[in-house]
Amino acid sequence: MRPAGIGSPRLATVPESREARPAAAAATAGPAPRPQDAFERGSREVQGPALPQDPAPEPVDGRQWMQDALEDIKTRVANGENVKVVFDLDDTIWDGRPRTVELAHRYDAEHGTHLFDGLALDQVGKDGFETAVNAGLSRSDAKAFNSYWKSRVYTDEMAQFDAPMPEIDSLAQQAHDAGAQVVYLTGRPEAERETTRGELQRLGLPGADDAHLIMKPTLNQPTADYKVAELKKMLEPGDTHIGWFITESRRDLGAVQDAKLDVPTVLLDAPWERNGRPLDPSTPIYPSQVGVADDQVLWAA
Repeated sequence: MRPAGIGSPRLATVPESREARPAAAAATAGPAPRPQDAFERGSREVQGPALPQDPAPEPVDGRQWMQDALEDIKTRVANGENVKVVFDLDDTIWDGRPRTVELAHRYDAEHGTHLFDGLALDQVGKDGFETAVNAGLSRSDAKAFNSYWKSRVYTDEMAQFDAPMPEIDSLAQQAHDAGAQVVYLTGRPEAERETTRGELQRLGLPGADDAHLIMKPTLNQPTADYKVAELKKMLEPGDTHIGWFITESRRDLGAVQDAKLDVPTVLLDAPWERNGRPLDPSTPIYPSQVGVADDQVLWAA
């Protein structure tokens, strides 16, 4: 589950008089009056060259940061500390885009159309509408598909199409092997617990049980606020260190950062999130796992 330039300097100029001045008069005239100093009341501000600004900091390498964090976990566990690492699920632990591809093909089959014959996985956007626009459909066709998509994409039947994110799943296993408890914090509602637990088990992930799977009571509860509250609960005993919370959602990470929790946040780069809310510049960014070039735009216009 990605973040102004300085204009070119302007020099102050004095408008030329439209009235021609005789050369003789110009020769006998006294010195021109001194222009008003910039600090005098009522004077025009004189703009000189813009002051240089500090360059934007280099992004923090998420891969290296994670390896360092794993070493820190080993040390803490060896010293008797209780350590947890927290993963989001959708678009972090697994890739949900195959659901949309499957639904697009079903849509064509049910409607006798061929709108999505050439749909590639990398054209899948954040919902049915954006996916259809990325595939070249008209807005009216995109709206029709989005209605179909919304009523089916999060059903239990579609869970079988979620694909693993091997590199992220490996991090979960490495953290487990280092001695941390692996916790899954998802915006999915409790009604989907059985299906979600089954997905964790199908992918062979550590901590694939109810004790390590935290889900929202209801779908209507705001996800970012809910995740902040659950992370606070993990910290409340005072004897737990959270090694990281990783998600592709800039909104979720931003909420955690705004709450100033003692929780390291890691952004999993995702193309559809690159124009999302800005995060703390020190946030480690883990490379995208969905194979889309940085300059490819997936958002609908």
